[in-house]
Amino acid sequence: MHFLEILQVLSLIVGIIVSVIAVIISLLALKQTQRSIEQANRPYVVVYRDYIQVLGNVQEHIIVKNFGKSGAVIDSLDFKPNYTDTRGKKTFENIADTFVAPNQAISTVTSHNAFAENRKGVTDVTISYHNGDKSYQSTMKLNEELAHDLTFSKTNPSKSATSQKIITNAVQEILRRGL
Repeated sequence: MHFLEILQVLSLIVGIIVSVIAVIISLLALKQTQRSIEQANRPYVVVYRDYIQVLGNVQEHIIVKNFGKSGAVIDSLDFKPNYTDTRGKKTFENIADTFVAPNQAISTVTSHNAFAENRKGVTDVTISYHNGDKSYQSTMKLNEELAHDLTFSKTNPSKSATSQKIITNAVQEILRRGL
């Protein structure tokens, strides 16, 4: 073989190797882009607690909200220790198989007087949900001691306040909180 022939063969081999490496890098970049798009468009279902002042009482709510860009079906929701609603029933015991759209929130009142509750420590909340064939699970912590740090300005309606005014104020507070 002549020097030129060897050089041509080596050039061909180097060209093939560079092409294969370029294809592999492109495939890896596409895979990473696909993962990023899936992460950006997935559901993010979160469980949290919030408080709403209605007249002189501060109500405690547990909220399940999808902060993601796609809907999700809830598989299970567990509180450790258990939470009960104002009727004494386990909080959201029938929420399984419920679809939650993007930005949709489902809430329930767990106390009509949040400051009268005597829960202590931390409550672990685990939610499992799916979107198509992808399953997700998140665990959140609710600090039960936080209520001791909150201050609300409680006001009672005057005797001249109409029912409409009281209802309007309550609705405005709920809308303001975005529940």
